[in-house]
Amino acid sequence: MVGRYGRGRGEGPGELRQVVNVATTSDGVLVSDGTRVNHWRMDGTLVGSYRPSAPEARGTVLVCSLADQPVVPVHGGFLRRVSDGSWEAVGPRRPEPGAFSGASDSYIICFDDVAYVLHERLWAYGLNDGAMQIEIPPELEEASRRWRESIKWPAIPFPYGGLSHDGKGRLFIATPRMGPGNVVGGIIDPTSGCYKVITDPDPRTRRSRWVMGVYRDSVMVAESEPIERVVDGVRTVVVDAGNAQMIALRPLSPDGGEPCTTKAIPKRHAVRHGVSRMLSSH
Repeated sequence: MVGRYGRGRGEGPGELRQVVNVATTSDGVLVSDGTRVNHWRMDGTLVGSYRPSAPEARGTVLVCSLADQPVVPVHGGFLRRVSDGSWEAVGPRRPEPGAFSGASDSYIICFDDVAYVLHERLWAYGLNDGAMQIEIPPELEEASRRWRESIKWPAIPFPYGGLSHDGKGRLFIATPRMGPGNVVGGIIDPTSGCYKVITDPDPRTRRSRWVMGVYRDSVMVAESEPIERVVDGVRTVVVDAGNAQMIALRPLSPDGGEPCTTKAIPKRHAVRHGVSRMLSSH
């Protein structure tokens, strides 16, 4: 889909403060600017501009399309816009003790009539099938734990770095970009529980690469060039996490693992069946 939508930067109908994320519908696109969602048809006609009014939706608003209706994530569930213009809460749960609050640290992705919401846990919500928790691979949970322990208060560390899908029915969870260790993400089959761990073998470039998703047999990576700056009088190599000079496809290379037997595996159970290294060529 290629098109031009919107009336420029601003707060009015059809305007955007910024582009946070984009989702497609059968008739057009949904675009979030962080606080509201604009819906355009394919020809650029503005269908509506929506601002989730429920208190659970405070924070940065992400969006996806479920049955052609915009949905935004909240703790353990999502808010869905209904025909009368209100927002219906689906499966919200109270945050666990010590968990973060607001929608800004939750991710959502929709496909095959299922909404997947990632916070400290990963939940799947079908249109008619209720909710199901999907086990997050332990390697990713460990990477998230180490990341949160490395952050000093009052910074609020996000549990994970992102949630997407590969177009083949599998989910991709990214670990925090600036986290320690070499685990950058994992590919999960939500129907079987099988998963692959993706690692970056070069710790020198770990913080200059942000793994955004999976495409075929490669990962999509936003890359920033390390630069030298004087910090407290000392020349130091730093990475500007807010900018990327290029987006690269980094091929994946098998690096161990075990065969995955899908028979009799509960859907919520995680079973590792592979490790892949991210290669440097693109």
